[in-house]
Amino acid sequence: VHSGSASGYVPSSFRVTRQLLSRLENIDTGEVLLDELKTDIPEYRIQETKKYVSILGNEVVEEFPWDAHMEPSTDDKVEGILRRTWRPALSIVGADGLPPSDNAGNVLRPYTQLQLSMRIPALVDPKKAQDALEKALLENPPYNARVTVHFEEAAAGWNAPETEEWLSGAMNNASETYFRESSCSLGEGGTIPF
Repeated sequence: VHSGSASGYVPSSFRVTRQLLSRLENIDTGEVLLDELKTDIPEYRIQETKKYVSILGNEVVEEFPWDAHMEPSTDDKVEGILRRTWRPALSIVGADGLPPSDNAGNVLRPYTQLQLSMRIPALVDPKKAQDALEKALLENPPYNARVTVHFEEAAAGWNAPETEEWLSGAMNNASETYFRESSCSLGEGGTIPF
C-alpha cells in the first residue's frame, strides 16, 4: 500500500513489531520485563563476579570491539558481567520483510518477521520461559494484527555446584604460583545444539 495514502492511519508492520518487542524488553535499559525469564542470582555467584571484575578491571569492557563512542549498557562492571551471565537478554538475530535500503520505496510493507534470540539464565525453566514469551507476544496484539510465533527448541542453562573449599584453595594456590594472581570464576551464556 502506498504510504502517501495509508501511513498515519494504517499501522505499519514495523510499528506493530516495535510494540511487541516493548512487551519483552525495556527499550531504554535492555532489561527483560518477563519475570518468568528471571532468577534469583545465588549470592556466591555475585561474589565470584565481584572478584572476577576486581582482577580483570577494565578488560571486561575492552574485550569487545566497540564502535567509535559507543558505550556499554551500564557503567557498573559487576552489573555488566551479571547481565552477560545471570540476567535474561534479548537479541534480534535476523529479519525478513524489509527490503535493502537501496531498493526501499514509500510503501507500507505487508509484514515484518524477526528472528529473536532470548538468552535465559541458569535456574530458569525453559518451558515456563517459552510459555511466557508466547503469551506476551500473542495476547491482545496491537491493532488486532495477525501475529505468529514459532519456537526452536528451548534450552536450559547449567549452573555448576559451588566450588568445594579444598578445590578452591588448590586453584587459588596454583593461580598465585603461576600467574601471581588469585583464581576466579566466570559463567558464559550459550547453547551447543546437538
